[in-house]
Amino acid sequence: ISATAAGRAGLIGRLILLDCTAYPQEPPLFFRLLRPPLMGRFLMAAVPLRLMVVANLTFVYHDRRTMTEARVKRYMTCFSRKGTAAAFAATARQLDPSAYAEFTANYRALTIPTLVIWGENDRVVPLAHGRRLAAEVPGARLVVIPSCGHNPHEERAAETFAAISSFLAATR
Repeated sequence: ISATAAGRAGLIGRLILLDCTAYPQEPPLFFRLLRPPLMGRFLMAAVPLRLMVVANLTFVYHDRRTMTEARVKRYMTCFSRKGTAAAFAATARQLDPSAYAEFTANYRALTIPTLVIWGENDRVVPLAHGRRLAAEVPGARLVVIPSCGHNPHEERAAETFAAISSFLAATR
């Protein structure tokens, strides 16, 4: 069911989008390397987990101070679970940037209140995509979190929470 149809059916009353992939773009290098099945399995098995986590967080976060040891350990715990490596590689293989084109025409048909939150310094999905998305969704509100990368909910949690709380209060 599309968000537009779900909104009309009353299933979705509001929509909050955080640094989402909404337009065709080349996936980050790490995802491209995981695509070939043998290469993906090799990388996930051969690269030390800590190195993989630190490299990815370094790319995702803008403010390196938010990349704490506790956060690195939490990610390592999540990514060390059985089946996670295979699921991660399978997800990378299924990413198809050209498939987004069929969805972009539907953005203008959204009729539910929409909040778009974006990290000002996102290197995964450029801020230009967030601005475009907010412009194409009727009545959407864009909140750009300063000095923030791709994970505003982690890197700038207080600002992200304030934006979400304000939006939810205003759209009751």
